[in-house]
Amino acid sequence: MIRISFFIFAAALTLCGNLLKGQNSDFQKTMHDLLSHDFPKYQWRNIPVNGYGVATTYAGSRPGARNLRFLGGTYSFFGLKRIPANADSLMTPNEIIEAPCSPALNTTLQLKRDNVYKAFLPSIVSLFGFNAEVKDSLSRNATVNEMVICDRRIQEGAASNYIENLTQDPLQIKRNYNNDNLIMVVKDVVIKKMKISIQAGSRLAAQLDVELKGKLTKVVGDSAALGVKLSKLKSRTYQLEITTPVVAGFLAVKKGADSRGEAVIKKESAITGWSDKWMIATVPAQKDKPKIQ
Repeated sequence: MIRISFFIFAAALTLCGNLLKGQNSDFQKTMHDLLSHDFPKYQWRNIPVNGYGVATTYAGSRPGARNLRFLGGTYSFFGLKRIPANADSLMTPNEIIEAPCSPALNTTLQLKRDNVYKAFLPSIVSLFGFNAEVKDSLSRNATVNEMVICDRRIQEGAASNYIENLTQDPLQIKRNYNNDNLIMVVKDVVIKKMKISIQAGSRLAAQLDVELKGKLTKVVGDSAALGVKLSKLKSRTYQLEITTPVVAGFLAVKKGADSRGEAVIKKESAITGWSDKWMIATVPAQKDKPKIQ
């Protein structure tokens, strides 16, 4: 059974505030500057892939309202009772999600991957509890060796068929769909993989060794949220690896006609790939977090 708890919401705000709020502005600006030309109207965030990517749903009568009611995240939409265990299943928990890792997209970002890492670094630092000195050293002594970014999407026909064929509707997705109140994330950009090598000086190496406590690897976070692995490869050589895909940006739409002019309708449909029955919507920063039981 899937429930959304106010108490989980409050706990998520307390535990993840620094991770998903305090460091989000630099990340948003970096991703916007890098990708907004190719992905117009996307909202840029730094959020775990298990919660708020493709197929996240809200209820609301207006597409930009601040009081939208959160219905459920990606896995709740598909009625899954547990979060998938590996990265591929996290990316595509259902066959109606398309997840191309566009060579063109990755070629564009490879040229700026150091910028992406530096924008992402505050979240890594927050997870480990590193201080400002370590953060600065990790910024100066890092090389991004590998980064894979994918743009996922759901086609209108597949999403509509899925919703219309629901026989149970515990999250009221079908009800809001039929009432033209459904808002849905239909596209997103996901950082699927990132590996960073660290050539550490003696001071940074000593601090990282303290963090490792004599072991060769340490993982913080998990597959249910954000995960990062720190490894020692050899003396003064370390590796950071993002172990869980992260949603960097997304595009949401709302069902229902409005007073948009024909030119706006055509422009929005070209961006979304969906018909004029849906308009581009803005959703507030995610606060509720679905619990899968």
